[in-house]
Amino acid sequence: MLVKGCKFAATNSAVNAKEKTAILVQGTSKNVVVIDNSITSSEHNAIQVINASGAVTIDGNTISDVGSRAIR
Repeated sequence: MLVKGCKFAATNSAVNAKEKTAILVQGTSKNVVVIDNSITSSEHNAIQVINASGAVTIDGNTISDVGSRAIR
């Protein structure tokens, strides 16, 4: 799975009550690459990885104004 060159903004409860994390990688996700994205105003984590299979590469992302953590 590849997430590249995307812009995520205002991922918070005021916009969407269910999604407070911009990029969530979990479960059956395999060999994930998250590169060159822009993430701003995320209420919780900008990027969160939970129990992914295979390699996860996170590189070259711009993250700002995050409520909890940039990467978890």
